[in-house]
Amino acid sequence: MKAFFPGGAVFDVGGGNGHVAIALQRAGIETVLIEPGAQGSRNAKARGLNVVIQSTLEDCEFRDQTIPAFGLFDVLEHIENDSDFLKRLYGQLLPKGYLYVTVPAHNFLWSIDDDYAQHYRRYTVRTLTNNLESAGFKVRYCSYFFCVLMPAVFVLRSIPSRFRIRRSIDVSSIRHEHVGRTGFLGSLLEHCFAYEMRQINKRRYLPAGSSCVAVAQKVQ
Repeated sequence: MKAFFPGGAVFDVGGGNGHVAIALQRAGIETVLIEPGAQGSRNAKARGLNVVIQSTLEDCEFRDQTIPAFGLFDVLEHIENDSDFLKRLYGQLLPKGYLYVTVPAHNFLWSIDDDYAQHYRRYTVRTLTNNLESAGFKVRYCSYFFCVLMPAVFVLRSIPSRFRIRRSIDVSSIRHEHVGRTGFLGSLLEHCFAYEMRQINKRRYLPAGSSCVAVAQKVQ
């Protein structure tokens, strides 16, 4: 986002508890969280976010060409008709406004975790780019990331789900997976993520990963 700096506030749509939004705010990027859930909105406000709107994007009823930038951080995969949703965002953006997107990657990584999270799809760089361009956007950058997580997701989630070895979700195990690792594994992950971040900062393309990241711009 610093490489493609927004021309105003970033409206983080469906931002949940505000984890990403507060990081952006602390990085000096003006951020507005839009979250329909009451608990998520309260948690986000408790984190110290300056502006939290408890609403869906539709109920906000923003006028066309009024929003400087949108953020969709692991949100687009939850929307059944992603094409119409992207077109709505395009209309509401100011000319030259940015859209920042992250989504889960590759259908072969599908697991019951995606079902539990109510995902409609996983993307590839090509399908994400095509969807953004079909909505009118100019894609300024698109790449995979979290390459190091692909083997773990495939072996521990996708294969057991495909062969019905894993049929239910253990919420406590999901929470444990999102806790930072220590020791050798933690150091390895940290170095891998740091390498990917350096490549992304240089706008270089990463050929593999369990997620996609994209920056798109309204051209007129």
